[in-house]
Amino acid sequence: MERRGDDAAVDGCMVAFVVAAEIIGGAVLAFYLGLRRWGRELSWSGDGHTGPLPPDHVAALWLGGCASALALIGVALLRSGRPYSGVVHLVLAGVPALAACASW
Repeated sequence: MERRGDDAAVDGCMVAFVVAAEIIGGAVLAFYLGLRRWGRELSWSGDGHTGPLPPDHVAALWLGGCASALALIGVALLRSGRPYSGVVHLVLAGVPALAACASW
């Protein structure tokens, strides 16, 4: 299935937009989770507590949501006839999924 020049340009712009949005979303997520953990450590040690922090599953939930969103975008790209972009999204969805498992 060969695409015309205009369709290829639109597809390229759409994929670039999706990738840019994912990078920005991932950066915001990493920044938020990093500040959240840092704030918890400061407040925990400032209250005179010793020992480990109590369990916090927010990171696992956020990273799981990010992995689900990447997987859904990958499936949508596969169904719309963009196999390479879809497979890359599905493979990269494993990164936040593994991070969610590690943070749990």
